[in-house]
This record gives sequence, C-alpha cells and structure tokens, in this order.
Amino acid sequence: MFSKKKFFAIVFVSLVCCLFSSVHAADAAKTNNKTKPHYEIDYAAIGHNLLWYLPNCLMDLADCFTIEFGAGDIALDIDVTKYASFGAGIGNSYNMGWTNKRQIGFFKDANYNADFLCFSNYERNRSNLLGNYKDVYTSNVSSSDIINYPRAMRFEDPYAIGVKAAFLFGVKIQFHPVEFLDFLGELFLFDLNKDSNKKEMLQITE
Repeated sequence: MFSKKKFFAIVFVSLVCCLFSSVHAADAAKTNNKTKPHYEIDYAAIGHNLLWYLPNCLMDLADCFTIEFGAGDIALDIDVTKYASFGAGIGNSYNMGWTNKRQIGFFKDANYNADFLCFSNYERNRSNLLGNYKDVYTSNVSSSDIINYPRAMRFEDPYAIGVKAAFLFGVKIQFHPVEFLDFLGELFLFDLNKDSNKKEMLQITE
C-alpha cells in the first residue's frame, strides 16, 4: 500500500535532486562563461596587413635567392641540398652579398671543405665586417642530416640548390625551395616562415 510517508519521501528526494542539478548547471554555465574567449576584429591590423602585403611578398621573393661575390679563395661546389653536394674549396676570402635568413653585407671567410653526396669534411670561420651576417665558427667530418642540421650551421640552408665557383674571384648563387614555398603562401596571406611584418586581425578579450 502506498503510504503518505513514502509519497513525501519521494517528493523530498525529487526536490533535492532538482536543486542539486540546478546548482551544478549554474556552476557549469559560470565556468563556460569564464573560459570561452571573445574575439574582436582589429580593423587597424587589417589595414596594416594590406599596406604591408606587397613589401612582404617582395621580401619573401628576395629570400628565395642567394648571391654573393668574393675574392681570395679557390672553390667549385655544386649543391642539390646537403644530401647531394659535390666539390671542394679552400682559402681566406672577403665577400659581399645577400643570403639565407636575410643576411646582407660584407664578411670575411676562412674555410676549407670537401663534399661528396651527403658526406662532408669542413671547417669554417666567418666574421661579419659590415651588415648583419652572423659570426660563425664550425668544423666537422660527417654525413648530412638535414632534419637535425647542426645548430652552428643554421645560417646555411641545407635545402639550397646552387653553385659556387671561385678562382681568387668568385660568385655563389643559390635557390631556396622552402623560401619559395613561403613566397607562394604569402601571396595568399599565409606566412609559412613567420618572417613577415604582420599583425593579428582577431583580438581575444575576456
């Protein structure tokens, strides 16, 4: 037989469950409101990016190429990335040019190298004279590992395709495939190498 005590007990338990569910839902809503970000469009950033679109594209196009002129060494090197490099060189030289990572200016280079496929024996001591070329000393006898390319050699592009020819006077020309992909991305407002002058167009506010 269904008694009044059972009826009131069921009603009481139901009320407690409803109250607990309401409190839990309110807490969840507060938590979601605190963590959910709010985005606002920065129209000044849009104008900035439009203004810099053409200069960014031109800079990324220039990044695709290295050209350096030097005097003092003897060398003949052909690179199809560091996995397929052929040649040798030796000497102290003074150089000028534009190269990887937007290095530009004048520098002194004391080096020797012998390369065959991915194997290389080299020593290099480069000193910046004017501009922003990085000072570097590095030497090694090893096979190339492009993915884990030695940190001291990051001023060089292991993916570069090019040639260097010198007999007291010389020239070095390279094409950088990764920089070319960055240039293509820049045409569609995508900065692969994160090296362009841009501002975030969406601002996050609490």
